[in-house]
Amino acid sequence: GGAVSRLMGQSCLQKETAVAVMVAPCDWRGQPIMPSASENQTMTESSQTSTSPTSADVVIKPKRSWSQAFKVYAQPTSLRMLALGFSAGLPLPDGAGAFGFDITIEQVSALIAGYKITPNSVIMVGSLHGNVFAQTRACAPATERNCLPGGGAARLALTNLMREYEGKQRLQGRIGQGDGEYELFVENMPEMLGRSFVVAAAVPVAELSADSRALFAKSTIAAAIAVGVAVLAALAGSLVLSRPLTRIAAKTERIRHLDFGDRAPVRSRIAEVARLSESVERMRDGLETFGHYVSRGLVEQIMRSPERTGLRGARREVTVMFTDIEGFSRIAEQLRPEVLTRRLSHYFETLAPAIADNRGTIDKYIGDSVMAVFGAPLPQADHALRAVRAALSMHRSLDELNRGLTERGQPRIEFGIGINSAAVVVGNMGSTRRLNYTVIGDGVNIAARVEKLTREYDVPILVTASTQAEAPGFLFREIDRVRVRGRDEPIRIYEPLGETSAFGEEGLQRLERWHDALRRYRSRDWSGADAILASLQEGEPNSALYASYRARIETLRLAPPGASWDGTSNSASN
Repeated sequence: GGAVSRLMGQSCLQKETAVAVMVAPCDWRGQPIMPSASENQTMTESSQTSTSPTSADVVIKPKRSWSQAFKVYAQPTSLRMLALGFSAGLPLPDGAGAFGFDITIEQVSALIAGYKITPNSVIMVGSLHGNVFAQTRACAPATERNCLPGGGAARLALTNLMREYEGKQRLQGRIGQGDGEYELFVENMPEMLGRSFVVAAAVPVAELSADSRALFAKSTIAAAIAVGVAVLAALAGSLVLSRPLTRIAAKTERIRHLDFGDRAPVRSRIAEVARLSESVERMRDGLETFGHYVSRGLVEQIMRSPERTGLRGARREVTVMFTDIEGFSRIAEQLRPEVLTRRLSHYFETLAPAIADNRGTIDKYIGDSVMAVFGAPLPQADHALRAVRAALSMHRSLDELNRGLTERGQPRIEFGIGINSAAVVVGNMGSTRRLNYTVIGDGVNIAARVEKLTREYDVPILVTASTQAEAPGFLFREIDRVRVRGRDEPIRIYEPLGETSAFGEEGLQRLERWHDALRRYRSRDWSGADAILASLQEGEPNSALYASYRARIETLRLAPPGASWDGTSNSASN
């Protein structure tokens, strides 16, 4: 307005900070436009706050300020359009000038209408104690859709509430009922240009509830979408995590059953899963290596019952096997150590599968000897039968090995196997710092003694009567009744020939003739026994067994034994 321009011009000429309070419009030259007497009368009647636009009403102040409300020309080109409004001025920094503006109440009302909370809400701006400067336009129920009743009562109640407001905390109230129920709020606005203002609002409760329901519906949809995305993300994450974990679980289950065939490590980008996979691989390698030193059965028992691996023993019926290479000392003298080690390892590799296939446990390697146990650590009702089957399989495997050695011009390997079934002590022996799962007892010693008898009788395998009785389905040839070192009670020893079903009529007849010769020998029928042995020897001229018995008969003929003689012989190798 002109008053603002005039005051700004004076401020610039006087180089003082000033705010102009507009009291009247001015022309383009900065001169006040004086309304006519009738216009003055109209302005005075319409507003008690209107003032006469004289230059004496212009006040220069060193701070920002608003003018009092007064009548201004809404459009400078029309002297007939007057409106209530304000003028505001503020100094520019360092006395550089002043800035001012005019604004009508209608413009303020239009401005605050843009901040209506709901379509039917009422917004008012005024001073303390109920002087309303501007408010939103009321709707017309007769002509406008969605226009709620009770708007006039809400405006009146809101004005009264503004008069009660003291400018401290928010003042709140409620008026009306049903669709005409309104929530009322009155609160201070931040100070602007040195003046304090109050803002008040009346909001229909029905529209608040509708907005709340709409907001709740939108929130529900957003929450559902968020949950769906979270579920999909969790599903994807679980797939990424579960696949390697499933493979690791399957691998550990195979390891638990001592199946170390799966050597492909489980790959994962998840660091924890990758470390778990690495640990499982190390465990597999460790157990596989451990299995080279300890029998599979023992490892299975330890994994099933680790608490039972302490120092303890239990008495159990088992079958013990000893094997030994004939003339090993002579062979060792002829070979370099590295060649001997390689050949011995090849020999053990030939025998071990037969023991493992029959669920036997290699207790230990003693130089060129092997000690194996059947029926421990895992109990087996048919341990004797398994031991006999393993021994025959070992003999066949050695025959194949010897054929290869013969083709290469290398010396053959001959071995002896001694087997005995007895009750022995089974368990962990040694100290708490180092344990050795083994078997001890007289039954173990007998098996070792019987193995040495194989050289004396020139047979590859010998078993005791206790083993022979527990191995049905196999054909045995009784060899002798012998007294071994350390025992006064003689033992019967037998040679397993194979499964009964594999023998024909001729083989069975030869076996029966041998047993007849043995009965005659023990009953002192030297001539009858020798005649049968001579007949058998014709079919097997290289049999050391027949030759040995014929030599005994010749000796007994020359020096007949005493009355207590029962056919038992004393072992020369024990």
